[in-house]
Amino acid sequence: MVNIDFQLSPPTFRYKLLGLLALPFTLTLARTRPIVIETLLATIRRVTPIATVAETERSIAAIVWAGHFYPGRVACVEVAIGACLIGASMRSMPQWCVGAKFRPLVHHNWVEGRDTKENMVPVGESEVLGGWPYKTAIRI
Repeated sequence: MVNIDFQLSPPTFRYKLLGLLALPFTLTLARTRPIVIETLLATIRRVTPIATVAETERSIAAIVWAGHFYPGRVACVEVAIGACLIGASMRSMPQWCVGAKFRPLVHHNWVEGRDTKENMVPVGESEVLGGWPYKTAIRI
C-alpha cells in the first residue's frame, strides 16, 4: 500500500507506462544490497543530468501511481529508486539521497530536484515545511 502524504498531480500516460515498467525492477533493486543500488544509480548519474523539481514530481507521481497496483509495500525506498529510474529513462535523473534523523532515530530515502535558483531541494516531502530534519549520508 502506498502511503504518500502530499498531493501529486496525476501522471500522464507516458509516465504511467514508465511507472508500470519500472516498478518490478524497482522492487527487485530495493531488496538487494545497498552497494548494488548505489553502483547502478552512480553509473546512470554519469550520463544523465540532474532533473528539475517538476520532472522529479512527475517521476514520483508515476511510481506512486504504479504502486497502487502492487499488493505489497511501496514506501520511501521504492519511491526514491523508482523515481530515479523513471527520470533516467526520460534523460534527467533526480538525486537519490539516503539519510537519517536522530531524535527519534529514523532512516529515510528521498529524491532531490534542481529548483529555479539551481539549488537542490527535496521533492515530495511534507517535512520540508518545518525545516528538513534529515542529515544526508549518501547523495547520488
